[in-house]
Amino acid sequence: LSQVEDERLLRMADEAHRLADKGTEAYLSAITCAVKEGDETAHRISKMTAVVSEVHHAQAVARVKDEAEQTRRSSYCNALRGSDELLSRISD
Repeated sequence: LSQVEDERLLRMADEAHRLADKGTEAYLSAITCAVKEGDETAHRISKMTAVVSEVHHAQAVARVKDEAEQTRRSSYCNALRGSDELLSRISD
């Protein structure tokens, strides 16, 4: 091969290496961006999950309180009924 052809081939090889390096950089940049977006999404989901968990917990606590109040009222009513029945028997 002639000197001119050798130089031309070297330039082409250098250009091919530069293009490959740019492609690698673009690929790494895209991967880094995708990982960052994935992390941000995971953090948002984690925060939403914590909020949902807190809401469910608060709802469960409210249900327990309501059930306790209903039980207390039922016990109170039963006690009053029993007291009325006892008073009625004593009066008779």
